[in-house]
Amino acid sequence: MRISLGDVSLWFDVSGPSVIPQGDTTIERPVLVAVHGGPGLDHISMKSALAPLADDFQILYPDLRGHGRSDHSSAEFWNLRTWADDLRRLCDALGLSGKPGWAEQSRLGRARTITSRDVSSHYYSHELPAFDPWSMTGAVRCPVLLLAGEDDPICPLPVVEELASRLPAETTRLVRLPDARHTIFRDRPDLAFPAVRNFVSQVREY
Repeated sequence: MRISLGDVSLWFDVSGPSVIPQGDTTIERPVLVAVHGGPGLDHISMKSALAPLADDFQILYPDLRGHGRSDHSSAEFWNLRTWADDLRRLCDALGLSGKPGWAEQSRLGRARTITSRDVSSHYYSHELPAFDPWSMTGAVRCPVLLLAGEDDPICPLPVVEELASRLPAETTRLVRLPDARHTIFRDRPDLAFPAVRNFVSQVREY
């Protein structure tokens, strides 16, 4: 599906129903917004990894500006501030802001992924050197779940622990996943999926 946000058109997919029957009425399920990695990748490999969560939630998979099937836009907009703003506007437009054999699998996931190499190259060359993510932690007000693979070579555990220490302690939960690398939902589905389910349940009780 595609939605226009005015200056950009974003493509997204959805897994799982939003409303399900329960007895003689219906209930609305929570919605998870799954943001793909990169920069320069799209949502497709994440969709297969998170598929089991569709049994409990509706999952929204957007392609960020410049990625996958969304508008390619131009290099001046390939930065975290723009992508974060686009995500917020997408959630507002959809009414979500108030809601909370690995080698072969990897090869197939990469084959299915639309890779925007110019976006990735621009980000790592121009945006990343000038961006300080630690300067933004003080502005975080929403509950945060951090899932950290203890063997993750991309986001090492000490870095995630440092991030957790800079976020509000009362609304931040850090879950360490032993024997997991960066692909936590593939490496430890027995721990990662229950952690997400429990966290969303707690958030809905606030």
